[in-house]
Amino acid sequence: MISCPECRGRNRDQAKSCQKCGAPLKKAKGQIVKSSPSTRLPQLSLPKTAPEFQKVIITDIKIPFWKMAGFMLKCLIASLPAMLVAALLVFLSLSAAEELTNLAKISLREMKSLIAKFL
Repeated sequence: MISCPECRGRNRDQAKSCQKCGAPLKKAKGQIVKSSPSTRLPQLSLPKTAPEFQKVIITDIKIPFWKMAGFMLKCLIASLPAMLVAALLVFLSLSAAEELTNLAKISLREMKSLIAKFL
């Protein structure tokens, strides 16, 4: 196992970069390379022989209370049009269902009166 010079994470002997922080592990056989912050950026494509995927768990997000409250308020305001459209659709569907019910009642009354005329 190879130890990463940046994060001290343990990696397989064949690994060229750290699985934990992305820092390069070896330049040549047995030679460890120090990485700059720009080399630790996530890569856009996976190598063809990618090792198994790692599960990422976020445990702590440090954000001030008022910034979080402002963010939640912005989300609420942004969702208002969608909520209004949804409420309008529910109202229209309920009123359409009520009209269909009334139409069915009227049709039943007319059918009863027609049957009564013929009998």
